[in-house]
Amino acid sequence: MAATFDSKSNGSFGAAISVAWAHTLGGGSNLVLAVFVGQADSATPPAVSTVTYGAQNLSQLASSRFSGANTSAEWWRLADGTAPSGNQTITVTVASGTPELACGAIVAKDASQATPVFGTVTGTNASGTAISRTVTSGTNELSICAFDQTIGTRGITTDTGTETWNIGIVGQSQSAGSYITGSASAVHTWTSSTSAEYSVVGVSIKAAAAGAVGPVTPIMGMIGNLLYIQV
Repeated sequence: MAATFDSKSNGSFGAAISVAWAHTLGGGSNLVLAVFVGQADSATPPAVSTVTYGAQNLSQLASSRFSGANTSAEWWRLADGTAPSGNQTITVTVASGTPELACGAIVAKDASQATPVFGTVTGTNASGTAISRTVTSGTNELSICAFDQTIGTRGITTDTGTETWNIGIVGQSQSAGSYITGSASAVHTWTSSTSAEYSVVGVSIKAAAAGAVGPVTPIMGMIGNLLYIQV
């Protein structure tokens, strides 16, 4: 069994302290949700206060900041053993200010629900038009990576990986994400039209154990006066 892509969503926003967008699951089992939060600001981007999926809180998995503190990139996730349920709204709230936010979400299916859900976590900061990050992964894992960048002219080309989002606001910021399945050394590469500060971070999602079965929704019914529950 290998961890593979289930669903994705994104939201691109201007100056805001709280943003929200809808996410629709793809219907797979053994699901793992990861949400990317990218920020660009003229000063230090504020801390992210909360990320939620419906009523469920996510926790920060990995973060990266450009050395000049103008951009930040973070991955957030539901707790180990907690799979996303139903189509919900994802909400991101920052602690203060109104930074430029670019956010996205990806759900993996057939992914490990045990601790740790994720493989090696990596992050880097740099400046330029060639954006690249190698994520230590495995043959059955799903590598995900994304970046946020301050820009003048918007434009991103994805060179490796399958694109999950490519969003931005001209003159403000831009972000792109991608995933790679089953590579022992997953190299995520983009080309940007602008040589500017960016933050990039990637993680690898592990596969569920062989024979693992995802959550089952019980079905209730009646036969005469007898109530039954089918699982």
